[in-house]
Amino acid sequence: MLKLQSCLRFGQYASGTSRRWHSTVLPDQKLKKSYPNKENFRDLIERRQSEALRSVILEVNTIDVCGQVYNHCKQFGEIKNAFVYTLKDERNIMLLEYKHLDAVSETFKFSGFKANAVQCPNRVLVVKNSKLNSSLSTNAPLLLDNAIAPPIAHILRNAATFDEQVCLLYDNSRLTELSLRLRFLTALQAQVVINKYMNESFPNAIVYPFGSSVNGFGKMGCDIDLALRFDTDIDRTDGNSDKPLEFCGKMIESEDDSNKLQGNQVKCMASLIEYFVPGCESVSAFSGARVPIVRYFDTYIHSSVDLSVDNLAGFHITEYMYTMGLMDHRIRPFIFLVRQWAKEFGLTNKRRYSITNFQLSYMCLSFLQQLKEPLIPTFEDVKLQMNKNQSENFTINKNNEFIFDFDRFKFETKNKSTVLELFIQFLEYFGTFDFSKYMVTVKTIEKTPKPAADPLYLENVFDSTNPWGLNVSQAEISTLQIMIQESLQELEQCSLTPSDNHHNWGLLEILSKLK
Repeated sequence: MLKLQSCLRFGQYASGTSRRWHSTVLPDQKLKKSYPNKENFRDLIERRQSEALRSVILEVNTIDVCGQVYNHCKQFGEIKNAFVYTLKDERNIMLLEYKHLDAVSETFKFSGFKANAVQCPNRVLVVKNSKLNSSLSTNAPLLLDNAIAPPIAHILRNAATFDEQVCLLYDNSRLTELSLRLRFLTALQAQVVINKYMNESFPNAIVYPFGSSVNGFGKMGCDIDLALRFDTDIDRTDGNSDKPLEFCGKMIESEDDSNKLQGNQVKCMASLIEYFVPGCESVSAFSGARVPIVRYFDTYIHSSVDLSVDNLAGFHITEYMYTMGLMDHRIRPFIFLVRQWAKEFGLTNKRRYSITNFQLSYMCLSFLQQLKEPLIPTFEDVKLQMNKNQSENFTINKNNEFIFDFDRFKFETKNKSTVLELFIQFLEYFGTFDFSKYMVTVKTIEKTPKPAADPLYLENVFDSTNPWGLNVSQAEISTLQIMIQESLQELEQCSLTPSDNHHNWGLLEILSKLK
């Protein structure tokens, strides 16, 4: 039986030398196969929004009629993709993506509202079986998907290597194609209602998913973060303007004024969502929060949704995390492993003062920059190369907006560590990290003193006045470092090869011992 301590080598960080740990086994080829193509974030958003605009959701009584529904809808236009899934409450749902946008309008022309229903066009339709033509064929190219993450213990137990286990954890836990499409449809549902009823107050508003839904680190069932962004092309009479006339308007002179405005905006949006967006329950407006949000539960994706206004920092850090996650095929599986470890320990259990998955992911990226052979560049390195190229295609502008183009930016790592090695080095790094003195940052590898006494200080590279992590208590930081030491001790005794008697081994053994 191969034990962890029997395959050790020296590891090293940029800031010092680690203990003698770490398997020298090369990353499993299956891990590389799960590595997605490098699609720029803005291209991803545009593609997914286009898919959502050409899509509708249909609720059906039984899966047996899905083929007939498909063939009924073909009369409105060519169907590009058709998904079928079942929710936790056993409702059966279809998602149809048409090839052309006008097919959606045609579908709406032949659809009606129930008596006494609020008549607001949306993307959710209910199929009335009794009205379907019984002669319609039941044959259709339907893609059966699961909107709920499957149990994966048996799958992991039958893997051949530890890194294959991590790969399987990643592949079976991350958001599926259907889940991503549903999240963009959720954004579109809110956007359509806001555009229809508040276009003057929210000119050309667009609702974007951000956070785990699109940064590549999201798991099945994770909450959805949405950001309402406004048209940025409105003329402004700043110091460089040659216009002699300007409109009078309420002045936003402080951050407090901005928060009050956003607070009132989310109150308006909460009312619209509650009455006009189908499938929304428990709608609440948190107008006095540091980042005002509308929170509701969407029954068609069975997830909680947070909608904020003009949350640019959230959108930009999402693009940065998405981009860094594509720098190397090990990064996303590694972050999934760290987050699963934290979940098993109860470190990310949504208590008020606990560490969030976003904060943990940020810490992972900071750590990956600290390695002697880093897996990702620092934020400053990215800015430096961008400035040298002076390209319009990838920019960090005066507002630190992060716009990236993989075709113009090159980064290669010489790091050969496995995901297991990276995990252990992560534990070692933050097990001895002095949170009382230093901030955690992705800006540079230099240790940077934090400007405030908060137990956890994550530098916001897009808005230095609003750091992340201030919700975390000192008790949570102490618990984190205690759990790290316990994990390192347990890892010394864990088996890294499959067990002949089908018992837990590798990742399953590690996580079971840490509970």
